[in-house]
Amino acid sequence: MKTVLDFAPEVSKWLVDDWFPLGHRVMDAAPEGSFKTMLGCWFAVCIATGSPIFGHGVTQGAVLIVDEETPSASLDNHLERFCQGVNAKFNDLPIYRMSMTGFRFGRKTAMQELMKWVDLLKPTFIRLDSLLAMLPSGRFGVSENDSHLGEIIRDDLTAIINVNPNCTILLSAHAKKFVADLTFDDIKDREMQAIVRGHSSIVGEGCDTGIIIKKISEYPKPTRFSIFTRVRRHAIPASKMRVIELVEE
Repeated sequence: MKTVLDFAPEVSKWLVDDWFPLGHRVMDAAPEGSFKTMLGCWFAVCIATGSPIFGHGVTQGAVLIVDEETPSASLDNHLERFCQGVNAKFNDLPIYRMSMTGFRFGRKTAMQELMKWVDLLKPTFIRLDSLLAMLPSGRFGVSENDSHLGEIIRDDLTAIINVNPNCTILLSAHAKKFVADLTFDDIKDREMQAIVRGHSSIVGEGCDTGIIIKKISEYPKPTRFSIFTRVRRHAIPASKMRVIELVEE
């Protein structure tokens, strides 16, 4: 006779302990200029070196960054500076970049090229930056308010994870302009669908866990921002708000 214990859920395997599960689609959202790219680079360096992220252990592995907003020189500059913070040499790390190569969701040739690298590199962490820059364009373009966009994103992200189940994808999305003026208490009461620009299906179909980034201050003051985790399809123990300060020495 079977009991409920026979159907107990498996213990989660984490990319970032108690925060980002492996095989998960995570979406970070913030207004423009709110450190999304910097945060993605920090995650990349920590995962490639096995360094903790804000006190959480990580599953070390290769990293693939697909960036359609940041020129390669600027992207490498961010990565190299973070490498110095963990006493690592950038060129020695398994961080692979596809910068401004024309990747677009829903484009067969673009997905084939990306899937080739995913299959070859077997990255533990994939950073896609940003959703807005990766929208299909041209004759059969899709706008961010198109009701089919969520399905397009869902299908492409699912295809990536099916090829490489032991990876986590972090997709950068732009937040609506009013988010910059919200207080901490306001953000705590908002769901991801109310934060992310575009059709609600973007979050509904393409986001298993969400994080909202709120800029507090930047240079010449210390760089500070807060991170709010939005639990959607998986229990996330480490879901409390974090306040981060970056200090460059």
